[in-house]
Amino acid sequence: MMARAEADLREAEAASVAAQARADAAQVDAAAAARRAAEMRAVWEWLRTQTAQPPAPAESPKQASKPQAMRFGRPVPETAITDLAHQSLENLGGQATTREIRDRLAREGHNFEQGQIRAAMRYLSKKNNPVVETTPGSGLWRLQGGQQAAPFRPAVTGFPAANGAGGRP
Repeated sequence: MMARAEADLREAEAASVAAQARADAAQVDAAAAARRAAEMRAVWEWLRTQTAQPPAPAESPKQASKPQAMRFGRPVPETAITDLAHQSLENLGGQATTREIRDRLAREGHNFEQGQIRAAMRYLSKKNNPVVETTPGSGLWRLQGGQQAAPFRPAVTGFPAANGAGGRP
């Protein structure tokens, strides 16, 4: 009986070693197959990007003669933000806050952030021939010169600006 148990034990150990060897070989094969699949996926993605470009829309002769202007990789808008903001300020009576100008432009279908409008208005107030003016820290913009009904006279209170700007541009 001992001999039979010893033979069964050896047979079981041999089967275990053989199964472990097959499992190791299967893991090596699985890793190689995964690497090959990754290579083929990269090739497929590259081919898809090269061949899946949508066909160019048919252009009218008017469009073909006038290519769209690009700046910094983006199309240049037909109307600049500064022009839109200046026009909105004129439409609002020559005096408005940044938010009022932004809201007016939003109603007209132009979605700009308040910071973009503020930057455009600041540019218009700082260029060589400024067309708008403001009191630092007030957020209120006015058309300059003969473009408005009453001349702009900033209030002199002797107190610093509420936002800490200190009255300096």
